[in-house]
Amino acid sequence: TVKVGEGASTRVEVPIRRPGEIQVQTKIGTPQGRVVLDGHDYGAQIVRRMLQPGSHRLRIDPTAPGSPSIDEQVDIESGKRLVVTFDLTSGRLLKRTIDQS
Repeated sequence: TVKVGEGASTRVEVPIRRPGEIQVQTKIGTPQGRVVLDGHDYGAQIVRRMLQPGSHRLRIDPTAPGSPSIDEQVDIESGKRLVVTFDLTSGRLLKRTIDQS
């Protein structure tokens, strides 16, 4: 709350968090998977999306039988890119954050 007297003015800065970016890709030489981000199915391709900072649900579903799905929460930081490389063989996600400033 900002209170300013009659006839007075003031400058108020309201920080707006810049969106972040996620890039999801398969590890070379491992099975492909369908990328589902916050419930939206992007298919079996490299996914690059701008997202609001905060927590998001990432699920990787195998395109062929034999591997379990990976389902994790990922955190997107303002102004940064999160590169996620998945390996359905091991069931692991490798996450790397890149500063985009």
